[in-house]
Amino acid sequence: MTTAAERPAPSPRPRFLLASIVLLACASVSCLLIAVLGSRHHVRFDLTSTRQFSLSERTRLVLDGLTDPVTIVVSADLSTLDRETRLRMSDLLDEFGRASPRIRSTWIDTGSASAQGDFNALIASLAGPHEEELARQRSALESIADDSSATADSLRLISDSLKALAEGDESLPAASRANARDQAGLVRTIAASLSPAADALRSAASHSIAGVSLPAADTARDAATDPLNKASRAAAAIADYSAALERAASAASARPLTQLASATRDRAARAADQLAHLRAADPLIISRVLQQTSAVLVTSASGTIALDFATLFPSSAMLDPNRTDARDTLFVGEQMISTALGALTQPVAPIAVFVHAQTVNLLDERGEPTPPALGAFRRLFDRLRLTRTTPAEWAVASQPLPPSLASIDPQGNRPVVWIVLGAPARSSADSRQSGLADRNSRVAGLGAALKSLVEAGEQLLVCIEPSDLPSIGEPDPIAAALAPLGFTIDSARPILRREPSPQGMMTWTHHSIASANTAQPIGRAVDGLRLVLPWATSIELRAVPGVNAAPIVTLPRDDHLWGESQWMLLRDLVGRGLARPLAPLLLAESPTVDPQRDAPSRGDLVVAAAAERIRSETLPAPRAAQATSPQRCVVVASPEWLHDAFTQASEDVAGRRVLLFPGNLELFDAALAWLAGRDDQIAPGPQSRDVPRIKPIPESALRALRVLLIAGLPALPLILAALLRLLRG
Repeated sequence: MTTAAERPAPSPRPRFLLASIVLLACASVSCLLIAVLGSRHHVRFDLTSTRQFSLSERTRLVLDGLTDPVTIVVSADLSTLDRETRLRMSDLLDEFGRASPRIRSTWIDTGSASAQGDFNALIASLAGPHEEELARQRSALESIADDSSATADSLRLISDSLKALAEGDESLPAASRANARDQAGLVRTIAASLSPAADALRSAASHSIAGVSLPAADTARDAATDPLNKASRAAAAIADYSAALERAASAASARPLTQLASATRDRAARAADQLAHLRAADPLIISRVLQQTSAVLVTSASGTIALDFATLFPSSAMLDPNRTDARDTLFVGEQMISTALGALTQPVAPIAVFVHAQTVNLLDERGEPTPPALGAFRRLFDRLRLTRTTPAEWAVASQPLPPSLASIDPQGNRPVVWIVLGAPARSSADSRQSGLADRNSRVAGLGAALKSLVEAGEQLLVCIEPSDLPSIGEPDPIAAALAPLGFTIDSARPILRREPSPQGMMTWTHHSIASANTAQPIGRAVDGLRLVLPWATSIELRAVPGVNAAPIVTLPRDDHLWGESQWMLLRDLVGRGLARPLAPLLLAESPTVDPQRDAPSRGDLVVAAAAERIRSETLPAPRAAQATSPQRCVVVASPEWLHDAFTQASEDVAGRRVLLFPGNLELFDAALAWLAGRDDQIAPGPQSRDVPRIKPIPESALRALRVLLIAGLPALPLILAALLRLLRG
């Protein structure tokens, strides 16, 4: 008999097998759950020094304000795009989609077989929210077409009546009968031009793309506006002529002609006016753009903004394979997309009126920048286009009165910001008496214009040019106009800086600043961004009842800074191209401080400031859009800080083109938003993070790190061994 002690012990293998199966099942279920949770909830940690995989603070503010769905459309032959750039843009669009559920992106590969189907589906989806608008346009175009046909018929009747009047009424003088025959032929010619116009209107009403009805309002307007206007003018002339015949010759036969011509005039004028107010719908614009060229569009119910395709997708030939230029698309792309999104979230876009005293215009008849304007402010106008800000112009040298904005903003609902550029700079050409008198006259006109804007309570961004008028005992009219807002500007003495070098004493006429007053909203947006201010002058802020003023950018006290009174020769060197704008001046006789005439630095120097003035009965709002907001003014005491020569100055950092002074355009963006009342959009933009901006380690902390690395690492094993020995006894 076998005892219990003699029985063999049960094998542990089944238990191990069961435990292994359970452990494997638990691990599999855990991995499955992690995969499911990971597909639904994304957590990303951006540890790059430039934060290149994170959206900027300004972009997140814009995304928080989205209320309508937004579609970002990229249409191109993807096989022709640089692969690295395309992948980075795809990552950027995915990041936008993750950051906001209201954003979706659509890629249309025009080189693929599915391109037409993707295009048709996109147009159908975009046209859906605009169906009511499209139906109204169809109805309006058909009605205008009917009016055009009726006007043509009426003009033919008028022509017949004029001919009958000329041949049948013997009481009329011979000259009047000849005139009636001539007008009959002219009217019939105009009537003939209305028939094809009516056909074009009906064709535009039935226009469709990809099976979607999209009335071509702009095509109809181009085809029919001129014939309708001619018909209206001709009918009006016939009505006046016929009425004159009634009075002069008592021709009773002219009375029906007067009535017919008046009715025809009114019908044609109403049709032309109705046609002038029709605008091409966004789905039509999008479809045309996508059919014609590669494009990147940001579209929503509020409108559509086209982004510059070449900037977002530079060709492979433009990219150096040994450099990492494609990384820049993250910052440039985010800047452009977030700016477009911010413009779409606003119900009304602002108007920026450039006020200047130059002899050339900045805008042409269509409101587009002229070549001189693009030569100086191309990037500035690009920013305005992306924000849907409408530029306007007040050239005080040729237009004494301010421009009427009724054609741009009939209801007065759009905020208006007046950008006062620097006064005409003194040059060697002004040495002649006639040239000097003309320049001084234009400066006086600019000062009077600025004074009228300040008194009217307008929102102002003012650039200050150093003035030579105080040197001859005359006040600077620009500085004097800003006195009611608490600004006292020493425009007669621009701030210079001296610095020794191996080549000799260098004189700097521009100042680079990387800090700002964070207590002011604009200062918070540009703090930490380097900006440059050429030929800056100092601003003193005075206490004025009802005005709250604060500095934005300040030059810290430096014994090498001073306000120079004898600056005109130095300014002329730069103006004539004898010295580079961003290079110091190396002169045989470097300027020195003259305590009798110059202004030595005795404290911090304010070079950019902002002010708010409470509106009262004596300071009414100039328009409805700004009735509840205070008057705001931003003064940057530098004349050329918005020029491309400074805003686009760059250098290579780690093989990349990096802006030297990204703060200049960021300062403009923040000032424009603050002046337009868009305080919620004032934040640092994405291009402020184009390179690592890590502050240097303080000397005390650096000394402690050195001691720790040199003495701490060798001592660490000894300390651990001693602790282990103590624990073991």
